Amino acid sequence: MKLKCIAKAVCLFLFAGMMAGCNSYAPVDSYDRNAAVTDIYVEISSLSLEVGASQTITFWPLPANADIMQLSWTSADPSIATVDRWGRVSAVKAGTTILTVSSGTVSKTVSMTVTNPPIVPLTASWSFDDPSDLTKASVIEGKQGNPLVLAGNITPIDGPSAANRAIRIAAGGDNYLKVFHGIPFPQGKGYVEDWSILIVFRLPDLNGWHTILQTDITPAGDADFFIRDNGLIGVGTLGYVGPQPIEAGRWYRLILSRKGSSQTFYSYVNGKTYHDNVQTDNSRFNLLEAFLVSQDEDGEDQAIEIAEIAVWDQALTESQAYAVELSQTN
Repeated sequence: MKLKCIAKAVCLFLFAGMMAGCNSYAPVDSYDRNAAVTDIYVEISSLSLEVGASQTITFWPLPANADIMQLSWTSADPSIATVDRWGRVSAVKAGTTILTVSSGTVSKTVSMTVTNPPIVPLTASWSFDDPSDLTKASVIEGKQGNPLVLAGNITPIDGPSAANRAIRIAAGGDNYLKVFHGIPFPQGKGYVEDWSILIVFRLPDLNGWHTILQTDITPAGDADFFIRDNGLIGVGTLGYVGPQPIEAGRWYRLILSRKGSSQTFYSYVNGKTYHDNVQTDNSRFNLLEAFLVSQDEDGEDQAIEIAEIAVWDQALTESQAYAVELSQTN
């Protein structure tokens, strides 16, 4: 009850005077769970989100001392958008539906529209479908990308499907990929601050740490993004997270994104956000002309399997990352 009263006090403070009858709200200390709901305040009447995005709708019961737990949300079509009891809406697929908050015979509705997010054009990509040339980059808009550099023990293997093959990079610092991303440096700078990298990967096991990204191309430094032996992903400066920890033997689509103007970092796994707007330092995640995959200076780079690598010249949003997920699975 204490949390509900606090929430009610915040609502009263922020929105006092906005609606007719606001000056008749009961004091918070007269909160009454048995007070009948006579009306519902909902901040918006319509909402539009891209697939994969989410947003919380502000709402509360009237009179103000009524119990918010009397209110419940429903979606007319949960296959398009879902909504929880606290008004958090998640866009599932393109279409329209109606969201309703109600208590008994009292209700308010929100018109919901879900759209497909735009596909951001790739800067470069690499797959491993031709075992005779594992270094070959894809042709994008008529332009051939830079070939990969394969160092050490790298072998072709079966990938996620018969048409999508992969490579296995053996454990150890001498075995890695060097990826020339092809993103132009901004004028006056010798590095790239805004970027996104997709790596489709599978771990043979979780016996040790697996390195995903290293921005130091010498290669002699500590890597910049790992999968730990417990399945959590990240690095010390970002934190290790795992809403759904990585499992051995499964293919994953990991997108790492850096937005240099705000010095923030994002990561997405299979279209779901893992790191969201995490602050970074000034230089650690800047890219030189290339980056390394599965290389670390002190043995935290166990064997990993890679089916695809792609790069963009901007930081992808949650919706854009989800669009990549859709394009990969359709």
